[in-house]
Amino acid sequence: MDAPERRFAFHDVEVTAFALDHQAPCYGFAFLLKRPGKFDPVRARALGVPTVCWRALQSGESVMVDGECITPDQVLGPARKGIKLAYCTDTRVTDAIVTHAKNADLLICEGTYGEDAKAEKADLHGHMTFSQAAGRANRAGARELLLTHFSPATGDPLDHIDLARDVFPNTGVAQDLLCRTMLFENG
Repeated sequence: MDAPERRFAFHDVEVTAFALDHQAPCYGFAFLLKRPGKFDPVRARALGVPTVCWRALQSGESVMVDGECITPDQVLGPARKGIKLAYCTDTRVTDAIVTHAKNADLLICEGTYGEDAKAEKADLHGHMTFSQAAGRANRAGARELLLTHFSPATGDPLDHIDLARDVFPNTGVAQDLLCRTMLFENG
């Protein structure tokens, strides 16, 4: 599918919508929560920035100090690793998943069919098997994969989870009301 990629930002989150490969138009999404560099109080003091202005600088705002504009880049270190989540459903195997889930902390991805023997059926209907989704997670360098969008023919997804874990060990099964807390890495 040759649909354009769409990017937009909402506060500190960059969102990318990208075309998947299904029978009808379908998009995946990648969300990146950016994380600014560490605040350097030594640099702030050297510039004469009062402590009441530090929070504004940490939040990305410039401040005026004695008639001089101090910008965040003057007191912040390099940007740190943020948090990335990618979500893909209703798709055949496609490199778009690998591209947009690159280094994702969490990839939530369809795995409609548990059994590898149903790969041809999955492709015919615009879907993937568990191990195909796990292969995408592995190639993307994701940290964790949660499978979703199961066919009723799959039965209990946990009966087939080892097929995915053989390809990508950190694979789980999504379920209604499942919550995940994602934290920034230390540093």
